[in-house]
Amino acid sequence: MTYTREQLARQLTLSVKTIDRLILRGQLKALKIGRSVRISQDQLDEFLKRSIYDPFENNGVSISTGFNL
Repeated sequence: MTYTREQLARQLTLSVKTIDRLILRGQLKALKIGRSVRISQDQLDEFLKRSIYDPFENNGVSISTGFNL
């Protein structure tokens, strides 16, 4: 299954502008064919997996500031 930017924005309760930013930053991979931009289910799953926050895994982030140390 593939999603348009608009469909994905609705599904994730984000704006289309935010989806565009994620694509431009390379955080969400998309396929562009002509004027059409599509995001596959596999790419969405990969993005969501990378976005999981585990509060017990520090990853070098300061608890007080939320920034990388």
